[in-house]
Amino acid sequence: MPTTACISSDNQNLPEEDKAADSGAIEWSEALSLINSCEVLRISQLPNRNVDMWLKDGRQIWAVEPKLDDVLQTVQAASRCGNIIVSTE
Repeated sequence: MPTTACISSDNQNLPEEDKAADSGAIEWSEALSLINSCEVLRISQLPNRNVDMWLKDGRQIWAVEPKLDDVLQTVQAASRCGNIIVSTE
């Protein structure tokens, strides 16, 4: 497969981003592990069950919770991690 590139304003070739590899999407089991290991600073839960997470290392990732409010129960169970900011819509 040929490699595609973008041209920057200074005519330098820039590799095209691999959106799938850099999308930030993770499996729900990995999201649970990150919450339980106190790696999450902030969480935003959406009505479509998408859960956005901002991690202590600066990454922003997201997962789809199996059922609405699963993330809230997980955060409550991880109270030893301190205050994880949670917002819901």
